[in-house]
Amino acid sequence: MANAVTTEIAKKKILLARAGVYPLSKIAKMAFGTGGVDGAGNVLEIGEGQQGLNAEIFRKDVDGYEIINDTKVQYRCTLTEEELAGEQLSELALVDADGDFVAIKNFTAKGKDSDWKMTFKINDTM
Repeated sequence: MANAVTTEIAKKKILLARAGVYPLSKIAKMAFGTGGVDGAGNVLEIGEGQQGLNAEIFRKDVDGYEIINDTKVQYRCTLTEEELAGEQLSELALVDADGDFVAIKNFTAKGKDSDWKMTFKINDTM
């Protein structure tokens, strides 16, 4: 069972942007990791205060996004055949242009073969 959170830093940035303190940074990258499950393969819970992935192994620019509705934007990122081949991916994050983790998702481990492209999607919601 997957789970996802909008981080505290993301919420803080949104509030300060609304107050006019500074502009909100756009989503720039997706981070990939192998630390979203425990030793038995159970999906780990995520706290809003988490500031990174448990075991980040790669970052890549997002390919694009789709506005799903007024409270949800879905970002996507495609790994090429060569990228992360042989890894067991179990966590993703959206990273803004400042380098802050704004949304994190843990899920059951997905194996990445060397002859497959894989597209990952993560929702940013309010």
